[in-house]
Amino acid sequence: MIFNQVFWNNLHGRWFESSSALSTNVHNNSFPDVGYRRLGQHFTPALLLWLPIYALFPSPATLLAIQVTLIAAASLLLYVLARVYLSSTGFDDRG
Repeated sequence: MIFNQVFWNNLHGRWFESSSALSTNVHNNSFPDVGYRRLGQHFTPALLLWLPIYALFPSPATLLAIQVTLIAAASLLLYVLARVYLSSTGFDDRG
């Protein structure tokens, strides 16, 4: 939910804001102030790389699809690297 809020706010010009930590003053009937900026807590500029995909399909499901795609790509890369490394050290599975 936090990432979906951050992406949605980025698309609407409120860079890296999240309403997960709103500070309100009920006694004054004032508007809530966003007290939490994702970028201030966690430096994650990679979120900007995924923003165009989210702009095309603004949904939490898009974020899940991006996550699954990146994890699958990383696992394939690790498989290829392990295969190259193990074949060069003599641990080849081809007998």
